[in-house]
Amino acid sequence: MAGTILFTLIIGLLAVLQGGINKQFGDSWGLPGAVLINAIVFLVGSIAFYFYAKTSLPLMESLGDRASFSSFKWWYILPGLAGLVYVIGVPYSITKIGALNVFIILIAAQILGSFLWDRFIEGINTNYWQLLAAGLALASAAVLFFKASPN
Repeated sequence: MAGTILFTLIIGLLAVLQGGINKQFGDSWGLPGAVLINAIVFLVGSIAFYFYAKTSLPLMESLGDRASFSSFKWWYILPGLAGLVYVIGVPYSITKIGALNVFIILIAAQILGSFLWDRFIEGINTNYWQLLAAGLALASAAVLFFKASPN
């Protein structure tokens, strides 16, 4: 579990790094150029990961290999579209309100979205400690955003 927590923290830091670098990249290439390069890098990395995973039996067993186009549903494209909106939206928003404010809002939205997903999609009940932690995180984000923000 500690490894998963560390990995998740790294992903969070990478999200800020990605947004900030994409903002700077967009300043020089334009946001459409930055998005295109991101998409190419993602495509190449995804293809490499797919073929690596296909040749690594332990990895495929841990991730599952159930790909079948006969079971493909139209809404499977939604995560890719969400990623596209993220890659476009974060650097754009950083130019308007700054990285800290963007990520305060994103964290608040992710906490709310996570609560709703667990409850209504996964059927996972939230305990009081989780609600308290989420409430404190949202409250601290609100204080920082509304009271300490220079914008």
